[in-house]
Amino acid sequence: MPSPVSNSRNATADLLKGTACLCMIQVHLVELFVEKDFAATGLGRFCMFLGGPPAAPVFLAMMGYFIASFSKSAGQRAWRGLQVLGIAFLLNLGLNAHLLIRIKRGEFQFLNPMHYVFGVDILWLAGFSLLLLALLLRVMRRPMHWWEAAILTIIVAAATPLINETMDKTSGVARYFAACVGGTFSWSYFPLFPWFAWVSLGIVARRFIEEPGLAAVPVNGRWIAFVGCLGVTILGGSKTMAITNNLPEYYHHDLRFVIWTTTFLLVWTVGHHWIVGRLGDTRPLQFIRWLGRNITAVYVFQWLIIGNVATAIYQTQSPARLLPWFVGVALLASLLTSGWNRFHDSRSHQL
Repeated sequence: MPSPVSNSRNATADLLKGTACLCMIQVHLVELFVEKDFAATGLGRFCMFLGGPPAAPVFLAMMGYFIASFSKSAGQRAWRGLQVLGIAFLLNLGLNAHLLIRIKRGEFQFLNPMHYVFGVDILWLAGFSLLLLALLLRVMRRPMHWWEAAILTIIVAAATPLINETMDKTSGVARYFAACVGGTFSWSYFPLFPWFAWVSLGIVARRFIEEPGLAAVPVNGRWIAFVGCLGVTILGGSKTMAITNNLPEYYHHDLRFVIWTTTFLLVWTVGHHWIVGRLGDTRPLQFIRWLGRNITAVYVFQWLIIGNVATAIYQTQSPARLLPWFVGVALLASLLTSGWNRFHDSRSHQL
C-alpha cells in the first residue's frame, strides 16, 4: 500500500474531500427536502450513513492534515480563525435568510431565530479549531508530535460526555457560546467536543507520516493493519449506521464512534488512493477532485441554495426527486464556485 506524501496538494486528498462534499450535499437534501419517512428506509439509512463518516470527519481530518503542514505563526492562525468565524456567521444569515424573514413576519412564531443565526455548523468548528491550535502552538512553542496529537484526539473524544453535561447547565446568552464548545443544544451541530478530535486526527496522520512513523512500518505490517481496520469497520458498521441515523447522537458522539470511524477512514483513504492510481485522469474523478480543491466555496454555495429553498419545501419531496435535486444543486453550486473563482482571480490581478 503506497503512501506518497508531498507538501503540495495531492490527488488522493482532493478526491477524499470531493467525495465528502458530494456526500454532504446529498445528506442535506435527505434531511431537509425529502419526506421524513424516507430516512427510515434502507436506502434512506444508507444516505444518512454517507452523510456521516465519509463526510464531516473526512473534511475535518483533511483540514488538520493540511494545517499540520503549514508554517504559520500562532498569530496568523488566530487571525485566520477569526476570519472563518466571520464567514460562518454570514453564512448562517445567508442560508437562513428566507426562514428569518418568515419568522420576522410572524409565520413561525414557535421558532427562535437565534438558534439559526448562531447555529454551530462546521465552519464555526473550523474557526474555533484554528483558534485552539493557535493557542496550543503559543503554549508549546512548537508543532505537536504525532503521539501528542493522538493523545489529544483521545482526550477530546473521551471528555465529550462530561463537557456536554457541563455546557448543558449554562443558561441565557452564555448558552450560545457554550454550544460552540459542547453540550446537546438543538442548534449545536459541530461543537469542539467531540468534533475537534477529527482535526487532531488529521494532524496525527500528517505527523506520523513525516516524523517518520509510516516509513518504519514494514509493508507486511501495513497490510495487517489494513485488514484489521477492515474487520473492525465491518463488525461495527451496523452500530455506526444507527448512530448516523440518530442526528443528536451523531452530532455529540463519543470515543467509541471515533475509534470505529477512524478504522473506516483508513480503509476509505486506501480505497480512494487505489482509485486515483487507476482512474485518476478520468473526467468524473477530475470533477470530484476539483470539488475537493474548492470544497469551502462549494459548501457555502450549496448551503445558500439548500437552506433557502428548504424553507419553502421542507420535507415535502418524494424520494424519486432526490437524484434530480442532487444533480441540480451540485451543478449549480459548482457553477457558482467557478464564477466566484474567476471573479476572485480577476480582482487579484487588478490589485
